[in-house]
Amino acid sequence: MYYDITSTYFEGNTCILAEYGYSRDKRKDKKQVVLALVTDKYGFPIYAKVFPGNTTDNTTVDFISKELSKEYKLINTIIVGDRGMISNENFQKITKNKMNYLMALSRSHIKKKISIHQNKLNKMKDKEIKIIKLEDVYLFIQYSEQLKIEKQKTRNKKIEKMKKRLEFLKEKFIKKHKKYSSFEEIYFWLGKLNNQLSCKKYYNIDETKKEKNKLNFIINNETIKDEEKYDGFIVLESSLKTMINKNSLNLYKNLIKVENSFKHLKSDLDIRPIYHRNDDTVSGHIYSCILAYFIENYISWILNNKNNISTQPKTILDELSSLSIIEKKKENEIIYYELTECSKTNSKILKCFGIKPKEIEDYINKIHSKEK
Repeated sequence: MYYDITSTYFEGNTCILAEYGYSRDKRKDKKQVVLALVTDKYGFPIYAKVFPGNTTDNTTVDFISKELSKEYKLINTIIVGDRGMISNENFQKITKNKMNYLMALSRSHIKKKISIHQNKLNKMKDKEIKIIKLEDVYLFIQYSEQLKIEKQKTRNKKIEKMKKRLEFLKEKFIKKHKKYSSFEEIYFWLGKLNNQLSCKKYYNIDETKKEKNKLNFIINNETIKDEEKYDGFIVLESSLKTMINKNSLNLYKNLIKVENSFKHLKSDLDIRPIYHRNDDTVSGHIYSCILAYFIENYISWILNNKNNISTQPKTILDELSSLSIIEKKKENEIIYYELTECSKTNSKILKCFGIKPKEIEDYINKIHSKEK
């Protein structure tokens, strides 16, 4: 089962569930609710829960694993989740709820887990895989040269931006600029810099200079070097031995189906923004959107499996909308209905669902006869 959470924000008045929190929509100015969604390996949503808007990822894991176990009486089930849900406490709660997990570790967790194996890992070649047993868990480790280059490029870009900003602050402080003349103001601007770039660990204020009311920054080169040791490593952890094998990474990457469902819910199915004002209607709005997504996913699944059609449901529905029912009248009275000409594409689509265009006409005319 693939598990992830997202948020959706409100316009206008809000409900009790609405709170300010980490916004995946980049709308810090809006109150929101958090949506937890579980799908199967085909992307079908099978469980959803609406949480208050200030709920964090890792606090939902125990509740969701309990609910899945209780609601579906599941056995031999593995929860696949992203890095935001990682903590040893959560791992213990999942196994306590009689489920297993497969999750990608964050950089800080990678450092803790594999640092003792660092010498061996440094010798790994591109795309090489190692499987390690660590106490009662199993680790999948893959090294990627491309990932290493990308990580270092991103970090270097961030550090360059940070250095330029630190130089700017230092220059303004020396010149006693109105908004940068005290350490209190400098700390304010550093807070903004840290929020923007998450770079607090890469520098320190020189305390010896500070005592003399001078400003100087020390770049933490050792921290940067230490981070570089773990560049290029993808590490998955599982409580189940059989889940750690050469296919583990592909299995984990399937989590993108949940992420894609969030994109679809937000871009095509109007899950955001929310205009409702009480808990029931807010939940109803969200669950209706998820139900619509389930139906669209089913359309895709049928088309792909029966006729190898991989077109998006929205495109399919737009195509089918060209079909119309024409009223046939005699002396201003409807005598029967007729379907507009059905294209080859539409016939192919309808065939997947066991529907013939003629049957649509017959069905509507049957209803019309009954109404008469």
